[in-house]
Amino acid sequence: MESITEIWQTELRVYAAPAFVLAGLYLALRGIGLTWRALRLPPAQGGQSLRLMAGFRSAIIGSAVAGIAAGWLWQVEGVAIAAALIGAGELCETSVDIWALRREIRTTSGRPRESTT
Repeated sequence: MESITEIWQTELRVYAAPAFVLAGLYLALRGIGLTWRALRLPPAQGGQSLRLMAGFRSAIIGSAVAGIAAGWLWQVEGVAIAAALIGAGELCETSVDIWALRREIRTTSGRPRESTT
């Protein structure tokens, strides 16, 4: 437990935390871009939902990394803990969604699409 306290309180956080914030923001913006591109695809194109969820997961993970790093930099434990918990929860949820969408694509890839009308 002492090593965690040392990492939390180290003066090196002034240099490391901003790098993690920038990396997290880059990942979040990249995910937002992927999500936006998925939303602009025609609805009939296969894999739209998978691309949407992959972009959303990237945006959530990037936001969580940036939030944890900001909490570390500012020494606000609540921010870091909240970002970690929200990020972990959303990571689990989106990973299950992506797994299910990939499985659906694999099982229906050889069959013709059913008509919805």
